[in-house]
Amino acid sequence: MSNTSQTTRSLRRPQGNRLDFQSVLATQLHMLSRYAVGRATARPPDEEPVDMARLLEMVSDDPVELREVVNMYLEESEKGMGELWASVQAGDWDQTERLAHRLAGTAATCGMIAEVTPLHELEVVAKAGRWSKNQALLLDAARQHVRIAACLKGYGLGRSVAASGAWEAMS
Repeated sequence: MSNTSQTTRSLRRPQGNRLDFQSVLATQLHMLSRYAVGRATARPPDEEPVDMARLLEMVSDDPVELREVVNMYLEESEKGMGELWASVQAGDWDQTERLAHRLAGTAATCGMIAEVTPLHELEVVAKAGRWSKNQALLLDAARQHVRIAACLKGYGLGRSVAASGAWEAMS
């Protein structure tokens, strides 16, 4: 049995088989924090999830604007990822395609490069009507979102996903 199906099975709510984005992120944060203790990271350390040069270029090196953009990005992307999760669970291909496209474009524009590939791939499979990989891609996008938030927190920007009011259930 694959790790994805084991993870998916463990995330199901007792009252049904639907997953919600907050419980997925909570589980992913927990798994990432347990993995990181005393182990090497899953990706090479030189592979940053955020292209800081692109982000700084976007805000013309203005520290005030940088904080505003980072906070706005985190808030809006968390909201968008929740909407994306709901559209995937509902089987709404058109909405999933639109949301994944919008989120991938915003991530690329802001330099949040780790999310771009899984979101773009999700857009492609939704457009083609192939749902076989949708949950794995969405889980990957959620993991990348957590990595981005942690990276930004390491630069003293934003806040960790777990610390935000929307994710209190994760702690």
